[in-house]
Amino acid sequence: MQEPPSPEEKKAAQREYHRLRMARTRVLESSVLEAQRPECRRLSEELTALLAARRERRHQQRQQELQHSSPIDVGDSRGLQGNAGAITTPISALLDKFAQAVELKNEMLLQHQELKKAVGVHYVREAKVDGFAREMLALNESSRVNDKKNQRNRQRLLQPDAQAQHPNLAGYWTRFTENEEPFYYEPVSISTCREFIRAVYPSLLNHHQYFVRGEQSPEAIDFFGWKLQSFQSFTAGDQQVHFHFSKSFPTVDSAALVAYISGQAWEIFSTPELYEKLYRTHIVMQVLQRVDHFTNVALVNTPSTDHSLQRRCLLLACQVADVDDNGQQSLGTLMIAVNPQPAMLESSADVQFIRDTHMYLLLHPRVDEYGYEYVEMTFGGHGNQPSEAYAQYVFIEIAFALFRFEQQVLPQNLVTSSEWSEAQADTTGD
Repeated sequence: MQEPPSPEEKKAAQREYHRLRMARTRVLESSVLEAQRPECRRLSEELTALLAARRERRHQQRQQELQHSSPIDVGDSRGLQGNAGAITTPISALLDKFAQAVELKNEMLLQHQELKKAVGVHYVREAKVDGFAREMLALNESSRVNDKKNQRNRQRLLQPDAQAQHPNLAGYWTRFTENEEPFYYEPVSISTCREFIRAVYPSLLNHHQYFVRGEQSPEAIDFFGWKLQSFQSFTAGDQQVHFHFSKSFPTVDSAALVAYISGQAWEIFSTPELYEKLYRTHIVMQVLQRVDHFTNVALVNTPSTDHSLQRRCLLLACQVADVDDNGQQSLGTLMIAVNPQPAMLESSADVQFIRDTHMYLLLHPRVDEYGYEYVEMTFGGHGNQPSEAYAQYVFIEIAFALFRFEQQVLPQNLVTSSEWSEAQADTTGD
């Protein structure tokens, strides 16, 4: 009679069985993975080709956008005979290199994002292959349950994310503040915006010319380094405030300085975070539509003493290029109030929209009688306010925003004590 195996013999047999079982499992797993390698290699090559085609297509689209996007040509200010042709902004070689560097940086960031997406897709596909192999090697019920859970997780990862609708392609729902009802915004076409700007621009130019050449225009006063002209008029139950700030900046290259200030102004007026920092009071700006590189539609509230957001304005902001009487190209940034859409009026009954208001920032390159170049900067406009006291408050807020804009954009030349002493010595010697 055969004796039963001892505990040591049982353990040795179990170890041998486990060793053989694991060896068979490794052989089977290696064969399955080796069979899947050609498929993974093929998928990787297809992914590389798709990424190369996508980069080429995106590069062509960006080149086309840069060719067709330019500041709106409002034509000759004396006759406004121009059309929508692009006007090349004179700019120095240094600024041109800076623009090319910024474009290269943006292109590298886009490529980096695309590479991250491609790596993520590659990891998902690798996980899919690995999961398939593990499902074939399942040996018990618990492993099959775990494989089903992993499969559900992989399916959830492979589902595409919902893409938000681009404002320029279709309308979308949005809200100005969290405690208000959302409203549906309908985008405006580029042609409609440009036709409206060309129709309104002559009145803005006449407003500017009234203060510059008008015989009955208010007398200019010194206002913290600026020349200020302003007056108020009472019409149709509203207090209209008209203002006109002007200042000259000496420079060695007036065209380059005009292009620089215009670019900085557009960046501030089209970026909510930068625009809101100009004012002391609570200002909220929401860009509803970026029509093109030089035209935006934004919803913004006006300054108020109680920091409320009830008085608002739907603004059409744009950059324009014009030719002055001396044949010099001037650049401007316009912010024109337009009528709000019906959905905006229905979102909140307490909101009051301002319709008759505008602001403009004009930059003119000049040469004085001695041949020195300088830039003439003008900030003007008008707006309707409910009372004289409120109009004065808004005027102070606008002036404060202008001073802060000047500090952010233009370099401040500080006078040192030695320079002050030299200047006083020269004055005393004279």
